[in-house]
Amino acid sequence: MALGDLDALTAYIEDLDVVQRHCRQYFPVGPDISWSDRLWVRRARLLIEGRCVTVPHRSLTVTLNGSNSPVLRSSLREFGALKVDADQSAIPVGRRTLNLGPFFVYHPRMRAENGSAALAALDSGQAAVFRVVYSPADGEHLRAFLPTAAPRDQPLAPTPLELPGAVALP
Repeated sequence: MALGDLDALTAYIEDLDVVQRHCRQYFPVGPDISWSDRLWVRRARLLIEGRCVTVPHRSLTVTLNGSNSPVLRSSLREFGALKVDADQSAIPVGRRTLNLGPFFVYHPRMRAENGSAALAALDSGQAAVFRVVYSPADGEHLRAFLPTAAPRDQPLAPTPLELPGAVALP
């Protein structure tokens, strides 16, 4: 999508400036900006500002290491909150990838799609490298936040992107 609208271009440049300063990686803005890049840069800015955002993923795959615990077994049997941390949050911008740092993927109502098989693998001692697919209730999208930026006393409700034409993800 070519951004012909000066206000939209200005807003993109402001968002990208915040993201580039955070990542300490600088590059010029080209004349054509994809809609996907626009959405990811806005999400990145909101994350840096300490907000929780909805991301366009509806599942999360976790590889087990063979360890067993009551918490893990519970997450495989029933709906519940799930928070997974990662070392890098890769945000695609054109041909580049910007890393915002450690982040969490989260949803308050997750279920293990293959929980019964994972429990059987745990019981038989075959759980090392078993892949569990978790997905939110009602087909919603996952949420993300940066633990170093998000206020601890703030709820993890997704922040709207507030971009004209952007559809809110459930």
